[in-house]
Amino acid sequence: NSYWVGQDSTFKFYEVILVDPNHPAIRNDARMNWICKPVHTQRELRGLTSAGRSSRGLMVKATALTSSALSPRQLEASQ
Repeated sequence: NSYWVGQDSTFKFYEVILVDPNHPAIRNDARMNWICKPVHTQRELRGLTSAGRSSRGLMVKATALTSSALSPRQLEASQ
Protein backbone atom coordinates (compact mmCIF):
# COMPACT_ATOMS: atom_id res chain seq x y z
CA ASN A 1 0.00 0.00 0.00
CA SER A 2 1.08 3.62 -0.09
CA TYR A 3 0.38 6.88 1.65
CA TRP A 4 1.06 10.55 1.01
CA VAL A 5 4.24 11.94 2.60
CA GLY A 6 4.56 15.46 1.26
CA GLN A 7 4.68 17.67 -1.81
CA ASP A 8 6.45 20.62 -3.31
CA SER A 9 5.36 22.93 -6.12
CA THR A 10 5.89 20.26 -8.78
CA PHE A 11 5.73 16.78 -7.28
CA LYS A 12 3.78 14.78 -4.71
CA PHE A 13 5.70 12.24 -2.66
CA TYR A 14 4.31 8.92 -1.48
CA GLU A 15 5.80 6.20 0.68
CA VAL A 16 5.18 2.70 -0.58
CA ILE A 17 4.98 -0.29 1.75
CA LEU A 18 6.14 -3.58 0.25
CA VAL A 19 6.06 -6.95 2.01
CA ASP A 20 7.88 -10.07 0.88
CA PRO A 21 5.47 -12.98 1.57
CA ASN A 22 8.33 -15.50 1.26
CA HIS A 23 10.44 -13.97 4.02
CA PRO A 24 10.66 -16.20 7.12
CA ALA A 25 9.93 -13.29 9.49
CA ILE A 26 6.63 -12.61 7.69
CA ARG A 27 5.68 -16.31 7.51
CA ASN A 28 6.30 -16.77 11.25
CA ASP A 29 4.53 -13.59 12.40
CA ALA A 30 0.96 -14.39 13.44
CA ARG A 31 -0.29 -10.89 12.57
CA MET A 32 1.32 -10.74 9.12
CA ASN A 33 1.18 -14.28 7.72
CA TRP A 34 -2.29 -13.73 6.19
CA ILE A 35 -0.36 -12.26 3.25
CA CYS A 36 1.21 -15.67 2.59
CA LYS A 37 -2.09 -17.45 1.93
CA PRO A 38 -2.80 -18.27 -1.74
CA VAL A 39 -6.07 -16.32 -1.78
CA HIS A 40 -4.11 -13.08 -1.36
CA THR A 41 -1.87 -13.48 -4.38
CA GLN A 42 -2.08 -10.74 -7.03
CA ARG A 43 -4.42 -8.56 -4.96
CA GLU A 44 -3.27 -5.53 -6.96
CA LEU A 45 -4.40 -7.10 -10.23
CA ARG A 46 -7.89 -7.75 -8.84
CA GLY A 47 -8.31 -4.24 -7.40
CA LEU A 48 -8.29 -5.31 -3.74
CA THR A 49 -5.76 -2.78 -2.48
CA SER A 50 -6.84 0.51 -0.96
CA ALA A 51 -6.03 2.39 -4.18
CA GLY A 52 -7.87 -0.20 -6.27
CA ARG A 53 -10.95 -0.09 -4.07
CA SER A 54 -11.11 3.70 -4.13
CA SER A 55 -10.71 3.82 -7.92
CA ARG A 56 -13.65 1.41 -8.21
CA GLY A 57 -15.77 3.61 -5.94
CA LEU A 58 -15.95 1.16 -3.04
CA MET A 59 -14.73 3.59 -0.38
CA VAL A 60 -17.93 5.67 -0.29
CA LYS A 61 -20.95 4.84 1.81
CA ALA A 62 -23.94 3.22 0.15
CA THR A 63 -26.13 6.27 0.83
CA ALA A 64 -23.93 8.34 -1.45
CA LEU A 65 -24.47 5.88 -4.28
CA THR A 66 -28.26 6.22 -4.29
CA SER A 67 -28.07 9.52 -6.17
CA SER A 68 -25.86 8.12 -8.93
CA ALA A 69 -26.96 7.91 -12.54
CA LEU A 70 -29.67 5.41 -13.42
CA SER A 71 -29.09 2.45 -15.67
CA PRO A 72 -30.97 2.36 -19.00
CA ARG A 73 -33.39 -0.21 -17.60
CA GLN A 74 -34.11 1.96 -14.54
CA LEU A 75 -34.56 5.01 -16.77
CA GLU A 76 -37.12 3.13 -18.87
CA ALA A 77 -39.01 1.97 -15.77
CA SER A 78 -39.17 5.45 -14.28
CA GLN A 79 -40.83 6.99 -17.37
